[in-house]
Amino acid sequence: MTVKPAARFQTFFELKDFIYSTVCQREHFVEGAFPMTERVLKRRDQICGFLFSIHGPRSVVCNVVFETERNAVHFYSAAGERLTTVLVELATGPSVLQTASV
Repeated sequence: MTVKPAARFQTFFELKDFIYSTVCQREHFVEGAFPMTERVLKRRDQICGFLFSIHGPRSVVCNVVFETERNAVHFYSAAGERLTTVLVELATGPSVLQTASV
């Protein structure tokens, strides 16, 4: 597993685009051809992260976890192995996460 330096995003939606395009490039998926779902992760009724799943061909699912406490994005292989962690900064701050979860 590798840890990459911080990437800065203006909005939560830019972060989601980064996650989707990174997985598509790594897995050789055609961008826009496969859906991405997201789930809010909570601990004690507080948002602590998001789980993104890109549903590829032949039932392949690649997962990405955005951990809000550390502002880290963890990329996993279809086998569940952690591949890369990218540290991120959201310019809009934590309030955008509340809006994104609605």
